[in-house]
This record gives sequence, C-alpha cells and structure tokens, in this order.
Amino acid sequence: MYGDELIKAFAKNLGLELELDDSGSCTFSSDNFTITFTDLRGLESIALTADIGLPPPEKLENLYKFMLEANYLFNATSGATLAINAGSGHVALCSIFTYRGADADVFALAVERFVNTCESWSKIVAQYRYRVETLQDEPEMNLLQQEFLLRV
Repeated sequence: MYGDELIKAFAKNLGLELELDDSGSCTFSSDNFTITFTDLRGLESIALTADIGLPPPEKLENLYKFMLEANYLFNATSGATLAINAGSGHVALCSIFTYRGADADVFALAVERFVNTCESWSKIVAQYRYRVETLQDEPEMNLLQQEFLLRV
C-alpha cells in the first residue's frame, strides 16, 4: 500500500475522512493533540508530527538537556524525535513510518505508539511547566521512566 492508501484506511477505521492537501499532508485530532501525516512518497514513508506543548520561558536548559538525552538512541521516545518548533517555541514530536510492505494494521499500531508517546511527553512538558518555579535542577529521570516502562 502507498502512504495515501494507508492514511485513508486508518481514517476509515476511525470513522474519519482524511484527504491529503497539495503538500501531501492532512491532520486529525487524537486526545489533546493534532497529529499531522505527511506522505513522503519518494521515501516510501509517512511523517507523523504533533505539537506536544509550550514549555515555560525560563529555565529551559534543563528541559532541553532532558529531551536530548531522551532522543539519544531513541531512548525514551519510542523511535520518534523531540524537537523545538523555531517559529512557535513549542515542543514537537516527529516520527517516520516506512510503509514498504506494511498494511493498515501495522500503520495503526505505529500511530497508536506515536500517540502514546505524545501523551507521555506532553505530561512531562506540562509538569515541567507547572513546576518550573520549584525546579532547581533537571527534571527527574524517574518521571521519564515511569511514563515509558509500562508502554510497549
């Protein structure tokens, strides 16, 4: 299946209608996120992206260090990458799904894993935002471990 076919099959299973725009992208809401799919046909892949929150304007070094450590070997991102949107300052999660030989069920599992990772990281960003006044050091690593140890 091609990317656009996988996206349409995924949408149909959820009772949604998703149509790719001229750039090969479409969006839908899941929980508290807007997920964007972009068909990268030349790479036989679909990019999944989501905005997971706006960090506080102060003490960002610790949060950014924490995010970089989580990105290392995709340690705590389930294969996705954390990034900062230069235009808005929001934290984003990005992932690539290579669809060669994949079917709609495999894609649905990849999207579910991506959404679960978004949920976990949005909690981390939100809790960091909430606790920024009291944070003296880095976010607690056990917070990250709690979020990802139970998810597969």
